[in-house]
Amino acid sequence: MKYKIFYNLGDELSAKTKVKTGSLLISENNIYLTESNSDIKSLNNIVKAELTTIPGGGHCIKIYCSDVILFISVIRFCLFWSFVLVNYSKTMEVYKKIERLLI
Repeated sequence: MKYKIFYNLGDELSAKTKVKTGSLLISENNIYLTESNSDIKSLNNIVKAELTTIPGGGHCIKIYCSDVILFISVIRFCLFWSFVLVNYSKTMEVYKKIERLLI
C-alpha cells in the first residue's frame, strides 16, 4: 500500500523542522521511501519503531535504522507546506504494518 507522507532524517523533530515530502510503499517484505525527486530508498535495516508525538500537535512514527533515525507521518491535509495536518488513523495503520515487519 502507498501512503503520502512527510518525513525528516535526523535525531529530533519539532514544529519548526523543515520536513520533506514523499510516499511510503509497504510491501510484504520491505518498506520503500520515495522522495519528491523520485529517488527510491529501501528501508530494510530497521531496528525498531515507536509512535511519538510532535511538539505542537500530531503524531509520528520514529524509525530507528542502523545508520539513521527517520520520522514519518501520513498527511491528511497540506497548505503550501507551511501547515500540515497528520492523518492519525493512517499513521497508526503504517505503524502497525511496520511492527508486523519487524517480528
